[in-house]
Amino acid sequence: MSTSVKRALRYTLAAAVCAAFGLIYEHFSFGVWSVFMGFAFLIPLLLGALPALLTRREPTEIAAQLYGGFVLTLTLGSLVRGALDIYGTTNGKLIAYPILAGGMLLAAVLRESKPLAR
Repeated sequence: MSTSVKRALRYTLAAAVCAAFGLIYEHFSFGVWSVFMGFAFLIPLLLGALPALLTRREPTEIAAQLYGGFVLTLTLGSLVRGALDIYGTTNGKLIAYPILAGGMLLAAVLRESKPLAR
């Protein structure tokens, strides 16, 4: 089994865990629902498993780890935002999740790019 297929399976498993967590959390939330909690499973599925299956070449290990951190940070941020929505509150520090995720994505892209010819 290739590395990209293994990576796609890990992202699919993460999506299933997020979906189960969201369903259980919302079951015990007295009928309150959050789009961030309900659809958090789509992040590892669409940004993780799908690109892993569609890429033609394997990324370097560090670029793959940084990209995984990007997907994980967005997913956790969505789950935290969903929990806060269900609780009925907000937090200004939630902006840190997309900022950190963007930094990891940028680092992954820069790490994967080829150095300039001299």
